[in-house]
Amino acid sequence: MLRSRTMKHRIMTSSLPRLLLATAAFFGSVLAVTGEARAVATTRYVAASGSVGANTSCASPGYVGATHASIQAAVNAASSGDTIRICSGTYAISTRLNIAKSLTITGSGAELTVLDGGGTTQIMIVQDNNIDDGNSGDEIEVNINSLTFTDGYAGQVGSLGECEDGNRCGGGLFAENESRVNVTGVLFKDNTSDFIGGGFARFLSASAYPTVPSTINESTFTGNKAKFDGGAVATLFGFGLTINRSTFYQNGLLPTWDARSATAIIANFASATINDSTIYDHDAPSGQTVLYGSLELNHTIVAQAAGSTTDICNGSQTMSGSRGNLVTDGSCTGATQSPASAGAGNSARVALADLKLGTFGYHGYATQTIPLYSGSAALNFWTGGACSGTDQRGISVPQGASCDVGAYERHASQSLNTPTTWSYGSTPLQRTGNTTFPVTSGSTDPAGQGVTYTSSTTSVCTVNSSTGALTAVSTGTCTLKASAPTHLLRDADSRSLSFSIYGCSI
Repeated sequence: MLRSRTMKHRIMTSSLPRLLLATAAFFGSVLAVTGEARAVATTRYVAASGSVGANTSCASPGYVGATHASIQAAVNAASSGDTIRICSGTYAISTRLNIAKSLTITGSGAELTVLDGGGTTQIMIVQDNNIDDGNSGDEIEVNINSLTFTDGYAGQVGSLGECEDGNRCGGGLFAENESRVNVTGVLFKDNTSDFIGGGFARFLSASAYPTVPSTINESTFTGNKAKFDGGAVATLFGFGLTINRSTFYQNGLLPTWDARSATAIIANFASATINDSTIYDHDAPSGQTVLYGSLELNHTIVAQAAGSTTDICNGSQTMSGSRGNLVTDGSCTGATQSPASAGAGNSARVALADLKLGTFGYHGYATQTIPLYSGSAALNFWTGGACSGTDQRGISVPQGASCDVGAYERHASQSLNTPTTWSYGSTPLQRTGNTTFPVTSGSTDPAGQGVTYTSSTTSVCTVNSSTGALTAVSTGTCTLKASAPTHLLRDADSRSLSFSIYGCSI
């Protein structure tokens, strides 16, 4: 059992005056009442490149190397309660990182600190082997912040059973037994498992299934896949997983006959709560669902792309009544009526087009999200008492009269700042040689940052990036784009224009 270290002091009482003896006795009694003294936590810095320094910052790290070895060395040297600071860089994880003590593991941001399994290695396991002992509160607790887990793979290892020592479970991250894991600001991308939880899996082998709460906060799961269950997240045989303000996009199950359930999230012989999240566009073999098991959803969007044959719910989810969920099919009990019929703040079914979901991406913030565009049915939909705090990006909530549904709160200053259209006179254009056509009406950027022109059909037409002047190279369809620099409060940052060019080829 892992316990906090105590500071031990040996006092040679034979040389102390009576007053000091009395003082020592007094403070000893205070420690007995208030608890053991704790050692001061230490931060250990890991850098992908450079030279070993004083272990005081990313510029002067204590551990250097762009592989698992540098990170594991820092973990091994750490004491319970310490922080491992993984500085910017991509770290090749060819041997799984093993965390068996209470630590905080934090990167420089999901875009900047990347743990890459190379498609062959499970990236991290959190293991507390002291299970089922009837003691509550003695579990290890690991906080994982501001990292990317990508291209991890949990395959069969020797003769181990399913999820034994992480076998086949949790391609990115696996939490075993009584481990408490709190994940914040983490990107799980393109991880795979041969059994459950392509991105993250949690499995308790204790016979009594003790309650061990864990959380996922302000995080994003995309492109993760499992062979059996839970393309993004799987929690089995354990309780207390809460997902807050997170985005799930295009996760799934591998297209094999083994696929069973939950392209996104499963809680089986367990339960999980999903709050203020966006779950969009998941795919699976026929007959599977996006969600499976004992999941409670609140103020969450679950939407499928147009034409999807994968249902959202399997019937076990709790989302009815004044929970403020919005879904795009009729498979979820308690969310089958339109918003108008369901009543204000009650879970409802909406058309995908009415949600007006934007493009998945960073949009200038630390985590990837799916924006809400002007006119979305999710805007100001949640009117309950929990309408406060921040969204996944850290934007204060609410921005309008009440809270938006999902992981993204549309900022009060966000607008349809799409660059305006532009023209070259009447189209199509007639070409004579390499004719150049000036812009007759240029594109403008309502945000005032200017536009850049590009051509995606350079064999037909080229364009001056700043003036927009077009040169006809040959006949065919010319497709151009006017793009504005990234603007955090913009609905869309580009506009396309296509037309025909005809005439003689010279």
